[in-house]
Amino acid sequence: MAKHKWNSKMPAPDDLKGWKETDSWLSQRFAEHLQFEDRLWSSRAAKRYFDDDNLEYFFKEHQERAVVQAYTAWGILDYRPNKTSKTHAEKMLEEGLPEPEATLLRARMEAYPTLYRVAGHNPKAGTIDLEDVLVGGMVTVHDLLMSENIENNLFLCGRAFSAGGFHFIELAGPPLGARMGIEAVEFLRDCGMEFTPEGLRRDAHKFGWLWGWIDRWQANWRPPRLCNTDGEDLLWHTASFSVANPADTRQALLQRQDIEYDDQEDEFIWVKKTGRGAKMLGGPVTMGRIEFVGDELVLTVNSAKRFATARKWLERLTGVVFLKVETRRVDEIEKDRPMDERISKSEPVEITPELAARLQEMINRQYMGWIDTPLPVLGGKTPRQACRTPAGQQQVTMLIRTMPDPMGRAPVRVPRQAMLRELGLTTKSLTSRTLSPQKSQASKPVEATSPGKIGRNAPCPCGSGKKYKKCCWHKNFEWVQDDDGTIRKAIPIPDELKELLEEQREAFIAEHGREPGADDLLFPDLPHPEHLEHMMVEDMKKAGIDPALIHAFEETGMLVSDGNEDLFTDDDMDEWHEAIAEYEMKHGAHEPTQFPIGTIALYGPDDKTATKIVAGVIVAENAEPILERWVGTKLKGDQKVLREIKAFFKKHKVKSAVMTDGNLGCPHEEGEDFPVGEDCPFCPFWKGKQGSAGNEAELF
Repeated sequence: MAKHKWNSKMPAPDDLKGWKETDSWLSQRFAEHLQFEDRLWSSRAAKRYFDDDNLEYFFKEHQERAVVQAYTAWGILDYRPNKTSKTHAEKMLEEGLPEPEATLLRARMEAYPTLYRVAGHNPKAGTIDLEDVLVGGMVTVHDLLMSENIENNLFLCGRAFSAGGFHFIELAGPPLGARMGIEAVEFLRDCGMEFTPEGLRRDAHKFGWLWGWIDRWQANWRPPRLCNTDGEDLLWHTASFSVANPADTRQALLQRQDIEYDDQEDEFIWVKKTGRGAKMLGGPVTMGRIEFVGDELVLTVNSAKRFATARKWLERLTGVVFLKVETRRVDEIEKDRPMDERISKSEPVEITPELAARLQEMINRQYMGWIDTPLPVLGGKTPRQACRTPAGQQQVTMLIRTMPDPMGRAPVRVPRQAMLRELGLTTKSLTSRTLSPQKSQASKPVEATSPGKIGRNAPCPCGSGKKYKKCCWHKNFEWVQDDDGTIRKAIPIPDELKELLEEQREAFIAEHGREPGADDLLFPDLPHPEHLEHMMVEDMKKAGIDPALIHAFEETGMLVSDGNEDLFTDDDMDEWHEAIAEYEMKHGAHEPTQFPIGTIALYGPDDKTATKIVAGVIVAENAEPILERWVGTKLKGDQKVLREIKAFFKKHKVKSAVMTDGNLGCPHEEGEDFPVGEDCPFCPFWKGKQGSAGNEAELF
């Protein structure tokens, strides 16, 4: 084995760099140990971890998912060829290690592998918030590279272990998509895995069986069927009707029992007060919307059956004649907006914090109503009914923990803790055997001066690394800590929202003759959570909001305006501005172009892979461009490169920016890597094509 001068000095608890270096040295030692040990590469070891002895297949098929790292970690920490054999980790401790490395190795051995849901991530701080799906609890791990390349609601098979005052993560199996979580849990349960720390350590190899399960899952996967509350396939219909006398037609619509008028939007809302959808939502279902554009009536519905039904009764109205209909799938990118939408424009609406708070309130009620909804997966029982047995409690707990947030990265979240508390499934109510993670696995509680309050001198929960008093303390929100240790952002409810809630309460009493209960919906017309974002985006487009702001909303899930910036953390605002910059770099700024102009050009060996990015700044007309270059294997979408380009543009005070739609040519330099006037010999794809052997400066 090669000799190294390993560091034997123990890092301080708050020395993140020191612990990361120690972990790197330990990883090097792992690699050297495995060079002299053949048992991990045997068919027997492969069969135990993958449930298949074709090691070469899994290494090749899942290379980009870090399968080698997960397999070697299992081989070092868990693999025993027979019951009396020692693991690699045990042998390494016996042979002797520098104390810092021994500390990290023991922490790895004490930790148990489990399935985590990515509850949040902060690339700026290099942290990832993980919820333990199988055992319960939250932990924040430090991994800069992973935090820059991960998305919320994904699932990770791994073990979180302590490193001084921090936690690191070691992969134990494959990363899983947001929709795979509950099915993966069912697979592990069917394999006989016991969801306790002891059981997870004992069956660590079964996380490796998920590699083969992924192959089968992907082979059998079909896109989920999107349907409305009547069970009909979603297909947007925008239909136009000529109207002989708009005033008479308006009056005829108002006389119908299934039509409600929205005077603010000047729209007629077609509703259905009975049936499956109304029962599901606890009130009327919005079937479609009708508006008048000049002397035409425009109908918008989300299914073919609803269009056919509406067309039939609309054509029975005097003077109404069908003209045309355009359809669009929900997942289809809208390249050319319908003429009706382009004609119908309302004043831009102000994006307020009240809207975000109202949306979260709606989501809360919708998901709390799920608790008493019969589910096929529970044999027709409601989650509340299923929780009458221990097996049902575990199944419902897994269903709630694996629920993806309805709007991805948006600030709106599934109220998991509230749902668990309502069903008596919170951490405190579960047996100690089910929830007994070792001390090193638990997240360190945040300093609190009183129940629910975060101390001024505590680290800011936003992950900036600053003290609370020097970061989010002066924002127009508070960080609070629940009894179970969950930290959340509390936004004050404005008087307007309080008045709205009171109006809804009074309307409910007027209709039902009683106060609304815990299971009643105050906003019965709320669409399914999966459709809310789409509807909001469509409304923003109709309102003529800057496309860059719409793109930022879709990417971040946040609604930021001049009046509500103090409701977001600094990291939130950076993410918002980066999304706007990303859009403007690609599509150009929404406002007229002004100097200095920023340009971004992509180059690569073909028209798909960008291996070189050239950013330029033109400070004035006919001025020579100022150029910066980035070279790598996969640059497009690299957040680090994007931030550096943003800093480069900021340095030169760029006012507008444009970006090429694709690669302009090969990444090699004419006159340096190959003769002037010839095609690049290293990139045959570009031979004879425009952009090959081009000059960067001329492109700008």
